[in-house]
Amino acid sequence: MDIVGLNSHFHDSAAVLLREGRLVAGLEEERWFRDEKHTGRFPARSLRWLLETHGALPERITLGFDPWRSLAGGFDRRARRHLRALRLATREAQREARRALRAAGLDQAAKQVRFHSVAHHDAHAASAFFASPFAEAAVLTYDGCGEWETSTISRGRGSRLERLRTWGLPHSLGGVYAAVTEHLGFRRNSDEYKVMGLAPSGDPGRYRNALAEALPLDAEGFRVEGWAFAQAPFRLELTPALRARLGPARAPESELSQDHRDLAAALQTQTEAIGLQLARSALRLAGSKHLALAGGVALNCVLNGRIAREAGAEALYVQPLSSDAGVAWGSASWVWHQVLGQPRVAPQEGLDLGPESSEAEVEALLRAGRLRWRRPEDVVEACAELLAAGKVVAWVQGRAELGPRALGQRSILADPTRPEMRDHLNARVKGREAFRPFAPAAAAEVCAELFESAGDESMTRAVQVRPHARALLPAVTHSDGSARLQVVSAERQPRFHALLQAFGRRRGLPVLLNTSFNVGGEPMVLTARDALRCFFTTGIDHLVIGSCIVDK
Repeated sequence: MDIVGLNSHFHDSAAVLLREGRLVAGLEEERWFRDEKHTGRFPARSLRWLLETHGALPERITLGFDPWRSLAGGFDRRARRHLRALRLATREAQREARRALRAAGLDQAAKQVRFHSVAHHDAHAASAFFASPFAEAAVLTYDGCGEWETSTISRGRGSRLERLRTWGLPHSLGGVYAAVTEHLGFRRNSDEYKVMGLAPSGDPGRYRNALAEALPLDAEGFRVEGWAFAQAPFRLELTPALRARLGPARAPESELSQDHRDLAAALQTQTEAIGLQLARSALRLAGSKHLALAGGVALNCVLNGRIAREAGAEALYVQPLSSDAGVAWGSASWVWHQVLGQPRVAPQEGLDLGPESSEAEVEALLRAGRLRWRRPEDVVEACAELLAAGKVVAWVQGRAELGPRALGQRSILADPTRPEMRDHLNARVKGREAFRPFAPAAAAEVCAELFESAGDESMTRAVQVRPHARALLPAVTHSDGSARLQVVSAERQPRFHALLQAFGRRRGLPVLLNTSFNVGGEPMVLTARDALRCFFTTGIDHLVIGSCIVDK
């Protein structure tokens, strides 16, 4: 059975294909168009790709939002109008999906397909638990808001999920983080990761009391105090009382002051305290030693690192697609297990689930453009030589990654042992803020030697770089001694692992700086044409695409 999962009309639109319960393909819609990061447009192009390239014949189409479910919270008139708008958006998504099926010549499927609207946080929970390696686990989800819910704790056992605890508006950890992100001059529901990166350069003490009083902990989690945050329809806004304590809002793109850095530090500190409290509550309520996380707050890799170390779980799984794109995956999984009663499949391995360009297509494009390119006898050794010489290399291999992280399919790579490399990449290649860190991709065999705790292959948590290794890896060690580690194994990523080993033979460590192949404000590149366009408009020195190297 084919089930297509969609996220649409809000942000992080995506389409995925579940075939007999296993995720076989998927992509965020932003990657096709490149003009609107975190787009909320209907994922028509991604759905068409699933139908045409993978022969999807969906019997069911799922959406990760259910605006018809019974809601709590005492909504006012504005919120009820907003809820009606969500219902209209859901109906429009169903119409667009049927239109896409008919355009693909699947008229009968368009008539017979069944639609399922899955509650937003149920979809997040399903994406975390059913993709995890756990037979049973506590499941924690948290974000800005679903229909009304903002955080949930569930118990997963076998192929079933049971809701144990729910928080709803205005008590939203993700909503608070988004509101303060906007106050700091960044984009809500987009740039929260920038605030996380800014936090280590600040002193949390200055604003700690203000945020602790506005967002206090309680016995099992947290609450939001009404004096501090106003509840607009399905989002939080700072009240004048809290603005007075936090200082004037920063204008976008203006200079960052120490006040801004201190506020970011205080926000991150309080978020980590609450996240740890929720994680411990989840483990206690579910009676489990395993923990699975999803939802927008689960993209906070610093918090995830602390949960892994301090919450008391024997094992932690963080859904790599924890953004709202993940409810496309989760809603399809929910229907497969909770509605259809199907058993679990093997845990998900790898996120290389998007489109790819064949070697013949790449060569044809390079020849048509009359570009300077070559096919070396051993592209891995040739690329390692360039990296060891201090060159910045774009690396495009196989199917594109699903999710927000570059994992060796659409990456920019550089030598992490060179202290000047971070500033060079931020200024001349990525065009982004100077405080932003870069991540290390390390061969699995040396991770324990260089890092104090375990990472994973999807970069979901920050770990501490061992003191002796910080001087060896200056370009990927953040100011607080942390790094968002990607563990690369020969079994899962043989070519990328071979590149790390080849680089290690030249520079002493099988570790590379790995960042997404894009410039600031744009999604990651998808096609070979995207890769060439980005390559020739940035300070990247060489492009490796498949087995070819393109030079400038």
